[in-house]
Amino acid sequence: MGLILRVALVIAYFFLGLSCLMFAGMTFGAAFLSTFTVENGLERPVWITPVGTVGPDGWRSPLPVSHRFVAAIPAAVCGGYELQPNEIRSITYDMDDINFSEIVVEDATGMIGQLIVNPDPTASQYRAPTTKHFLLKADALVPVPAAVSIAARRAQQRSNLPIVFVSILVLPWPAVLVLSWLKKRHGAAVESQLTSSNKVVNRSRRSVEF
Repeated sequence: MGLILRVALVIAYFFLGLSCLMFAGMTFGAAFLSTFTVENGLERPVWITPVGTVGPDGWRSPLPVSHRFVAAIPAAVCGGYELQPNEIRSITYDMDDINFSEIVVEDATGMIGQLIVNPDPTASQYRAPTTKHFLLKADALVPVPAAVSIAARRAQQRSNLPIVFVSILVLPWPAVLVLSWLKKRHGAAVESQLTSSNKVVNRSRRSVEF
C-alpha cells in the first residue's frame, strides 16, 4: 500500500508541475488574445463561424476561439454560433500563429456566404484585425470557397480539449493533498503497528526471562 501511494504521489506531483507550466503559459498567452464583435444585420437568425489563415500558402483553419466566460481556456466548439436579428456577439481568440480572415454565415437553408475580414491574410500575418466590429449584411456576403467551407465545418466539431485543459489545471492540486494525507496516515498506521509489535515482543521476552 505504501509503495502504491508513493508512486501515485510522484505521478500527481508530475501533473502538478505540468499544471504550473500551463498556468504560466496561460498568463503569457493572454498577450495574444484578441476580441471582436459580430452583429447580425440580417432579418433572420444566422449561425456564424470565424475562420483563420495560417502560413504563407494561405491554409484555412478554424480560428482558435476561447471559452466565452474564461478567455484563457479553449472553446469546445469554435463555430456555429447562433445570432438572432440585431444580436451582437463578442468572440475572443488566440491570434498567435493565425490571421482572422473570414466569417462564414449560415441560415436554416445552409451556407449563404462569407464576410471577408482580411482580403490579404497572408500579408502581415499573426496580427489582430484593425476592425473590431463586423456587421452582417446581405450585400456584404460573397460565396464561400471550398477551403473556407471545410475549415468552418471543422470549427463546428466539438472538442474535448477544454475538459483535458481544465483537468490538468485543477485536478493535480487536490490529488496531491489527498495522497499526501493518505501517505501520512498510512505511515502513522504502520508506525503504530510496529510499536504494538515491539511491545508484544518485549512482554514476551520479559515473560521468558521471568
